[in-house]
Amino acid sequence: MIGTNWQKLNLLKGTTLHSILSVDFLFREKERKKERRKVEETMNPSVEDLIRERVYSCHNCRNQISRHDDIISKGFQSVKGRAFLFYEAKNVREGAEENKMLITGNYKVRDLYCNECGQLLGWKYIKAYNVTQKYKEGKVVLEKFKITPASS
Repeated sequence: MIGTNWQKLNLLKGTTLHSILSVDFLFREKERKKERRKVEETMNPSVEDLIRERVYSCHNCRNQISRHDDIISKGFQSVKGRAFLFYEAKNVREGAEENKMLITGNYKVRDLYCNECGQLLGWKYIKAYNVTQKYKEGKVVLEKFKITPASS
């Protein structure tokens, strides 16, 4: 620090003390502005960051499957762990209809596979035989460990 100040003084030989102090003040002010700009950039997300949609992708191939805004519930359970109930899923292939006995009752469902890699991701409710479970019809369950949150 002292060395750099002496270097500045040597560069400014023959100038008044007032002008030396002004140059030093301007230099420090410029550095402060740079620091403030860096802090503001990290604290204030850009418009692109705010617009970017949060999506879920296939864990295997990163194919986009569903939007975060389409989540109805994160409280579902599959045989292998937690699962999310979504309004819909894209870029998936549906398997054949079959009757399955799940935790909350008997359903007609279709397995859902990733279009890109063929990974089994979850299932789609086709028909609920229990009246209290009718809200699930047409909805999709994706197993949490088979999808990855990402930004589009």
